[in-house]
This record gives sequence, C-alpha cells and structure tokens, in this order.
Amino acid sequence: MIYKLIEIARFVYMMKRILRYMAVTLLCVMSLVTVLSAKDYRVEEIRNVQLANRTHFVSNPDGILSREAVAELNDVALSLKERGLAEVAIVVVSSIDPDDPFTFAVDLFEKWGVGNEKADNGLGILLVDDVHEIRFVTGYGLEGVLPDARCVQLQHEYMLPHFRDGDYDRGMVEGLRAIDTLLSSGELEGVTNSEEEEREAMIAGLVIVVLLVILPLALLLIASFKA
Repeated sequence: MIYKLIEIARFVYMMKRILRYMAVTLLCVMSLVTVLSAKDYRVEEIRNVQLANRTHFVSNPDGILSREAVAELNDVALSLKERGLAEVAIVVVSSIDPDDPFTFAVDLFEKWGVGNEKADNGLGILLVDDVHEIRFVTGYGLEGVLPDARCVQLQHEYMLPHFRDGDYDRGMVEGLRAIDTLLSSGELEGVTNSEEEEREAMIAGLVIVVLLVILPLALLLIASFKA
C-alpha cells in the first residue's frame, strides 16, 4: 500500500514537471511567433482607412488598440471634423522602417494630405510601439493653438503616464479628448502656454532687478546728493 502511494506521488510530481515545461515551451513559441510576425512598416504600406470609410480615422493594423478605443477615437475625431476644428489621422503600429518616428510621421501624413486644404487644420498622430514614441504633426492652421511645446505638454500630461503602464487605449483616448477640449475652448486645465510663462518669468525677473538693484542704487544716489 505504501509502495503504491509512493508511486502515485512520483507520477503526480512528474506530471507537474511535464506540464510546467509544456507551459514554458508554449510561452516561448508564442513570443517567437510574435517577434517573427512583427512588421516594420514603410510609409507606403500603411493603409489610409479614411479612403474606405470617411468616418474612420484610426489605422491600427497590429491590433495594439482595442476595438472600443478605436471606436471612441473615431467618434472624437469625427466630431472635430464636423465642427471644422481639425481633421485627424491616427496611426498605431508596432515598428517602422526607417525607425525615425518624426520623419516617418511627416512623410506619412503629407502623403495622405491630412487636413482641410484651405484651413490646413490637419493633425496626424503616430504611435510606434517598439521605440515607445508618439509624434504629432500639425498643419499651419493649428500651430497657433497646438505649437510644438503645447503638443509635448499634452503628451506628458495626458498620454505618456498611461503608456508607461502599458495602457495605450487610455493614453490615446485621453490625449485626443484633451486636444478636443483645447481646440474647442482654447484652454485646458494643467496645460499652459509656454510663451505666456516666458513673459511672466521675464516680468518677474525685471521686478526683482528693480527692487534689489535699481531701487537701492537710486536711494544711495539720492542720499549722496542730499549729503
């Protein structure tokens, strides 16, 4: 009886080891398949989804974003377009070739002709997963509201914190909603205009110089003349 129990225990132990090895092997195979199937996209290889459906604005060929996130982004982008505020194109891919996201984004969105021709209000957003970078490309019609400094602030405030947690869905949706709010009202809590900050800093610096340098010198000169 004891011998049989020992044999059963050995069998159970061996089966656990076999199942563990099988699970590890399966994970390795899945990772290898993912790596091998990852595509380095060229500009001409990314499909412009708006050509097939004018209410679609998100090219998501690798399925990095969920269907729910894509649907929400499409809704916000369509609203921006219908109100004449901006025409948006969003591309989310695993990898690109060449691997410079800025140059790639400029070439891609210029090729697509994003934005109204008269208003030049195009906004292209490119997210590249393997290099963990996001880039905005804006038309001249949006540069007054979305200068480069403001775009970087939006990314750091609303998108990158979620990207670092691996939540691309929330980062992209919150980022585009923040852009919607900014274009609609011209203001956004937590995001300030860098030019205004520079002017305020300059004024504060001049006040300090006057109080600490010019005023004491003036008082000394007045005192010396009186003496």
